[in-house]
Amino acid sequence: MKKIYINRTKHAICFGSTMLLPGSNVAEEIDEKKFPSIKVHIEADNIEVSEDPASAVRDANTQQAVDDLANMDPKNEALQKNAGKRKGVLDKLDEQAKAAAAKKAKQEAEENGESEEGEGE
Repeated sequence: MKKIYINRTKHAICFGSTMLLPGSNVAEEIDEKKFPSIKVHIEADNIEVSEDPASAVRDANTQQAVDDLANMDPKNEALQKNAGKRKGVLDKLDEQAKAAAAKKAKQEAEENGESEEGEGE
């Protein structure tokens, strides 16, 4: 059965082949007998188990997590609305990351071009 886990830390937490990224995750239920450390994480508020995909979508940090949450209840209008908003936020973050990477690549290319010219003198 799929469950919503919200990883409140700034790093991934693994339980066997299940990796919970920071933010909301939809995953098969983690067996507490096989992975008793999940209880420790829940008690320490590192991980929250949520029953509400419409609110959990606000903590989703990947497009895939948003899609997984939205697919949990496709007829829930509040969920679909929140998912659309979150995808918009993530799209803007993706655009900013691409622009920053392009800027860095351009700067590095310019620096390499300058150093090549200086070597020939």
